[in-house]
Amino acid sequence: MLPAGLEAAFGMLGVPWPTQDEGALRRCAAAYRACAGSLATEVIPTAHGAFQCAAASNAGDGMNTARAFWADYHEDGDDSTHLLNLVTILDAFADGHDLAADLVEAIKDFLIAVAAVVAIVLAVTVVAGGIAVLHARMSVVCLRTIAQRATSVTHRELNRFFGRTLVGGIEPRLRRILGARSPRRINVTSWNIAGARTINSLDSFDYGPENIPYFTRGLAKDRPDLVFLQESHVGATPSDSLAGRLADKLGLPHVMDTPTSISHLDPRYVLANSMLSKSPLRARAAHRLPRPDFEVRIRGEGEPVEPFDRYVQVARVNVNGRDITVANIHTNPLEFLGHAGGYVEGDGVRHARAIERLLLDRLPRRGPLLLVGDFNTDDIFKAYPDLMRKLGLKDALVDVPATVPWGQHPDHILYTSRTLRLIDAAATADAGTDHYRCRAVFRRRLIW
Repeated sequence: MLPAGLEAAFGMLGVPWPTQDEGALRRCAAAYRACAGSLATEVIPTAHGAFQCAAASNAGDGMNTARAFWADYHEDGDDSTHLLNLVTILDAFADGHDLAADLVEAIKDFLIAVAAVVAIVLAVTVVAGGIAVLHARMSVVCLRTIAQRATSVTHRELNRFFGRTLVGGIEPRLRRILGARSPRRINVTSWNIAGARTINSLDSFDYGPENIPYFTRGLAKDRPDLVFLQESHVGATPSDSLAGRLADKLGLPHVMDTPTSISHLDPRYVLANSMLSKSPLRARAAHRLPRPDFEVRIRGEGEPVEPFDRYVQVARVNVNGRDITVANIHTNPLEFLGHAGGYVEGDGVRHARAIERLLLDRLPRRGPLLLVGDFNTDDIFKAYPDLMRKLGLKDALVDVPATVPWGQHPDHILYTSRTLRLIDAAATADAGTDHYRCRAVFRRRLIW
């Protein structure tokens, strides 16, 4: 603190006395460093040892899920994992507080020294008088300028360090920690990807070439446990799978492709519904949806055409230690095929009832369920009232205004609300694709 005998001299410098407590800053630094040390030398080794012991004695889907989950928190030699990230952040905070304490202590020592010089100048002036008064005034002005500049530089350096250097260094690490998933959280993404083609305009079928990096970047942002794709592509050989290529880049090793019909995007490929998962997809099945029992025409014009075969994929997957039924659907675009009422008016209602009966027959009435996809109808509750009611389904995207650039809402992520609690949902508006990337984050309820 400023010695009492220098208060009058310090007052002539025109700068505030620093209010920061260097002792408290060093105590904070010591606490951060002790926490980092305990985490690195005690908590992490103990927790990792316990996990390795459990992993050595257990096997199966649940253990595979646990391994994938724990790998996000700790992996030997990987300082990007959450726990070692936290150690680095705590050490950075400790270093930052120590540096701040050093700067505060230095500026206080400097200001005390300057105030002492001012006191000496004033004392000499009292003794000498005369011309010494003028020299004293000039000296005090000079010392005031020095004190003000020193204080300004100290504040600037503190702000620069904490506002840029420290924050810039820890922000990416902190973001990774804040993005850490609870064992009970499930990240889901659904996307009609049009063969991984971006669009040139909103005109029908105005697509660019395949653009895998574009779609990979979008999907990676969601850090998904499950991805549901519509209008994926499969080629002439089993290895030529668009979903498989995306899965390799996303770290989702389990893929289910269900071919449907020749692609309208590229005749070398067949359209497919595809599911990508971190955990194995078991009890797989693909059910062809009923075809419309009425004539359909492209935009309602010309000769009748054969509607595309459409399917619903169904599988069971262990997500974070619990089984869940997942289903991926893509229905025919009735409005594009000449029926303005879609699935809620005219002949489309009868077609919706046929699809509804199939889904009620093939999907479980109990247990957690995700039914996801491009339903080609905005009003899912009106189109499939019995399905929604009997299975207890809600739409995660109910508050999303649109899932396509022209303002409609054909895409839905349906879930059983009695077993899953919705945490977050969004449709990423992107003029580069003809369907937005839809995502939802769920937390499993304890009654699951």
